[in-house]
Amino acid sequence: MFRNVVNQLVEWKKSDERKPLVVLGARQVGKTYSLLAFGEQHYKHVAYINCDENEQAKSLFAQDFNMERVLLAISAITKVPVVPGDTLIILDEIQELQKGLNSLKYFCENAPEYHVCVAGSLLGITLQHGASFPVGKVDIIKMYPMTFSEFLIARGQDLMAMAEIDPALLILPNEMKEGKGMLAENFVCTQLAASIEQSIFYYSKENSPLEIDFMIQDGSRIVPIEVKSEENLKSKSLSAFLGQNDNAHGIRFSMSPYREQERMTNVPLYGVGVYFGRG
Repeated sequence: MFRNVVNQLVEWKKSDERKPLVVLGARQVGKTYSLLAFGEQHYKHVAYINCDENEQAKSLFAQDFNMERVLLAISAITKVPVVPGDTLIILDEIQELQKGLNSLKYFCENAPEYHVCVAGSLLGITLQHGASFPVGKVDIIKMYPMTFSEFLIARGQDLMAMAEIDPALLILPNEMKEGKGMLAENFVCTQLAASIEQSIFYYSKENSPLEIDFMIQDGSRIVPIEVKSEENLKSKSLSAFLGQNDNAHGIRFSMSPYREQERMTNVPLYGVGVYFGRG
């Protein structure tokens, strides 16, 4: 099953400035699956340890951070040869390992030739007791739930095929209008988060009904985004915002086909990820 994050992992592998990699994300978004698939496709060996389930791994760093000892221990636990450049070391659920996060500093400084990835839930790593995050000693990739185009690939379809499908089938029955609106906004928000990797804002104005569903930054431009769960393209707030900001160009995600308007682009809901360059 293809996941976009594998492309980022390949770039990490190729980098001359590669550091131990931390893959962050909520539970069940596919971190472990993606790392294992990446390892199997791009390395001769994968030394995988689930730090939550493997009792031998619990004391991996308890004694010290001697990398020669640690690497021998990883090889013994996984029964896999640990070879620089040929072996991908994966420490899964790193937040469960005492001094696990701290160890990444020593991998970076004392064993940079080894390829090390760790994964864990964002909340778990953030709240890990007695550990300081090794700032400047790791690379970080954030992973998000599956994008719509990833879902289509997994189903053996593509976005062009969506032209043959009634877009109304992608949301909810017409009688659930309020639920459709909330679901559409949530869908766009999660797709934006996975596609643009930057902060997403909501905009409202005091003493005014004007509100914009999402605001993002594109270079030096502020981009207002409106979400519609229907084919009705009336966007009073977006039109008002554009009227007050001469250089702004709006984006509206809706159930209607792609079209360019005067200062607004309408994009089908299923095209969020592709429009921003990450399918």
